[in-house]
Amino acid sequence: MGGLRIAPPSREREQLCTPVSIIFPEIGKLNKVLLHRPGKELEALTPATLERLLFDDVPYLKIAQEEHDNFARVLRENGVEVVYYVDEVAKAIADPAHQIQLVNDFLNISKIHAKGLRASMTSYLLNMPPKQMVAELIAGIKRSEVATKEATSLMDLVEDDYPFVSDPMPNLYFTRDPGACVGNGINIHRMHTPARKRESLLLKYMYLYNRDFATEENKQWYDLSDSYSIEGGDVLVLSKDIVAVGLSQRTTVSGAETFARNLLQNSGFKKVLAFDIPETRAFMHLDTVFTMVDYDKFTIHPEIEGPLSVYEMMLDEHGELKFAALKDELKDILALELKLPAVDLIRCGGGDLLARSASSGTTARIPSALRPGVSSPMTATTSPTSCSSRRASTSSPSRPRSFPAAAAARAVCPAPSTATICKHSRAFQAECRRRRRYPAADACIFYRMKVPAAV
Repeated sequence: MGGLRIAPPSREREQLCTPVSIIFPEIGKLNKVLLHRPGKELEALTPATLERLLFDDVPYLKIAQEEHDNFARVLRENGVEVVYYVDEVAKAIADPAHQIQLVNDFLNISKIHAKGLRASMTSYLLNMPPKQMVAELIAGIKRSEVATKEATSLMDLVEDDYPFVSDPMPNLYFTRDPGACVGNGINIHRMHTPARKRESLLLKYMYLYNRDFATEENKQWYDLSDSYSIEGGDVLVLSKDIVAVGLSQRTTVSGAETFARNLLQNSGFKKVLAFDIPETRAFMHLDTVFTMVDYDKFTIHPEIEGPLSVYEMMLDEHGELKFAALKDELKDILALELKLPAVDLIRCGGGDLLARSASSGTTARIPSALRPGVSSPMTATTSPTSCSSRRASTSSPSRPRSFPAAAAARAVCPAPSTATICKHSRAFQAECRRRRRYPAADACIFYRMKVPAAV
């Protein structure tokens, strides 16, 4: 869930999991992942629609798909089962009654109320097989495809030069965000922006009707019908007792509090730590500035260390939330809460201001653990939701070995080490640009733990 991160179950218990797995903490072995392969929705991006659809630039679909396929291949090579959003939603609506229900819910959440247009869109979508219908919802529905034959309201007659009656969902490949798996339950999030709200609806249908994805035993901690926004990049499972939530540009204080109350009152979790981070696009979610990569290691963006405030939410003796501000240094807070002698905070870009500033505009600084102590960086075109028998995740690791990134990292940091941030050399950056393997600003930081002896 971008979004959707599913952590591992306890070591005593192994089972085939779905995105709704037993998730404790973020860095367990990744066994199964839910992805979305970039598709026609990216072709709807133009300079005129970028702001509306939350993009900064127009991606090249062919390269985006190649990068995604490389990413999926690397996951499979590491023993991860890869499943896809379109396929899993299609399974959920195999029953024609669920197809009708999804179309009706989709039109409602898209605020399409004109009777003539609703009838045309309903007929158009229900004449498709389930998989094609899901793909069409994601790609966007053009006005020319569902023109009403006879006006039933003024809205059916009013001219509009915008080409879509239902916007595409180009952000869906950030599958971590629409939901988050926490413990043996799931969040289905109310997304902050109108451009992304419909993504959660597809996830909800997976949760309700796809038994390969979730079972009736899985609980729900948050629903898209709740009143406040919260997104999966702000939900990090630190241990079997503690969850972290970011108070960010996309996750509200009330959303975090609602989630904490539902979780603590209905699960075995003991505490939720709230990280108050600056509300800027560069620090959009908690995982863009703070990510767990091993039991005692975290990446962190140095610019949040000063303004970062941490709060705790627990239940009092009456089962109601109580709140406290934590005054210690972040390293001390984490060590205390996780019952560790110490933790390492790995600063993005090391001490290089330009390197860490460059990574602020990309997702390159977000590593995702394939297993404890082995991590790969996220890029702008590969973001999974994962699920696993030991851990499922909606983070976005990207092609750790589809290009000689590990070799480049070793060239900068020759000695294999645990928890090393490696800046790309200028020569490597130039080679990346020459091969067009990364967007120009992407992958400024390459993070790899336990760099292998050979690539």
